[in-house]
Amino acid sequence: TPLYSSAASDVYKRQVYAFVRPVEEHDLPDGTLSVRHRFVHVLYQNALYQELQGTRRVQLATQVASALETRYGGRATEVAADLAVLWETARTPAKSSGYFAVGAMRAGEKFAYTESAELASRGLAQIALLPDGEAKTTLEIGLRVSLGFTNVVTRGFHAPETFEQMHRAHELSKASGNTPQLIPVLWGMVVYHIASGQFIRAYEYAEQMIDIADAAGDVMLQSTASSALSGAAFFRGRLPLSRESQARAEALTTPAMRAGIQAIVGSDPLLLSRCQAGRAHWMAGDIAGARAIFDRMLADVRVSKDPRERAHGALHVAEFELAADRPDEALRVAAEALHVCEEYGVASERLWTAAYLGRAKIAVGELDAGIATLEATVGALTMFRCLASVSEYQGFLAEGYLEAGRVSDARQAVDEGLGNASSTGEIVWIPELHRIRAHVLRAEGAERSAVAAELQRALTAADQLGAQLIVQRVTRDLAALGD
Repeated sequence: TPLYSSAASDVYKRQVYAFVRPVEEHDLPDGTLSVRHRFVHVLYQNALYQELQGTRRVQLATQVASALETRYGGRATEVAADLAVLWETARTPAKSSGYFAVGAMRAGEKFAYTESAELASRGLAQIALLPDGEAKTTLEIGLRVSLGFTNVVTRGFHAPETFEQMHRAHELSKASGNTPQLIPVLWGMVVYHIASGQFIRAYEYAEQMIDIADAAGDVMLQSTASSALSGAAFFRGRLPLSRESQARAEALTTPAMRAGIQAIVGSDPLLLSRCQAGRAHWMAGDIAGARAIFDRMLADVRVSKDPRERAHGALHVAEFELAADRPDEALRVAAEALHVCEEYGVASERLWTAAYLGRAKIAVGELDAGIATLEATVGALTMFRCLASVSEYQGFLAEGYLEAGRVSDARQAVDEGLGNASSTGEIVWIPELHRIRAHVLRAEGAERSAVAAELQRALTAADQLGAQLIVQRVTRDLAALGD
């Protein structure tokens, strides 16, 4: 009877809703009305799931995944993470691995880096179940690149985990014979080797990118390769090449293309080239040119809202403000960048930013605090083998020690800086380090001729690089030495 049916329905609802609750009604992409439910407690969900036999789990997961694919159609990537888990449960690695790759990429785009890493790792586990072949190789390369760039943010550019993923992707790409596919992998190798202080190797990878991109005649690949060469060339002291490569990348890149490049390599190559070419401009004495580049870069970073990009851009602006003799502004920018790093767990940029914060503190008179910050930063970067610009920071520390009257500590810091620059191939900081060592010699009471000889070394090295800002500093020091 109707009364009985209604009563039975109420009993059923009470029984069901003791365990689950409706959350929301919504339309699926195909127009179907759906109601999402959630267990009132995860313990109920786990207990019910454990009672299901393996075959029943596979059957249910297959049915739900198939239904979602049908209902979402061409928009299935919107629920890629859900579909990945369902097809994983359904023991269909050919489908789950692809959805894990898409899910990892989408999570990274939303700055959900921990989720992105987890999805990529699960995708790699699914790929291991697939037979060897081109499809498996392509998926594995994509997942390893995705996981590598996630590690860049959460663990740092320099982390062994970053290299492990990029190196494996590089080996797979070479073996596959798909040469253009090497570009995003080589990009990862360039940034890893820069961050870990292997500047000669980074430059070699960047040159490989140029050769591959030019041979392919692909403008998108050429833009990415030019950005990579701009960054690698700066650290090798090839300032004109850094500026020229960045200008080429800028000329080749359209806004639409830039979004495509970011999707391929997991970051914005133009950001790196602007930061390094901006450094090349101010080091060459072109303060106005550097400011124009950094202003353009910051405008783009504000639009992107990517926390790592914001921090990476800001730390180079802080360095620039120090070079432009605006320590108060450098202090402000560095403090803001450090806050972003701490809020979002951005690893490498946090340490690099702290170095400029420490130098800015010394410049504004907070001598003890600045030295302490630099000591901690240089120590951490050295311990983690994140050696990019550490020679510069050791020069900062030597200057701080000199101001504090700690001459023997200054000598040790500047000598370590020069040794580090020579061993890693980070040539760009050598002229300034020789200039600082001349100041150390003078504080040690060395003969005027010894100080002048050290300044002459700095001048010669700066002339060879075209580092006119350093030339100007050394020229002033020589004039002061003669007074």
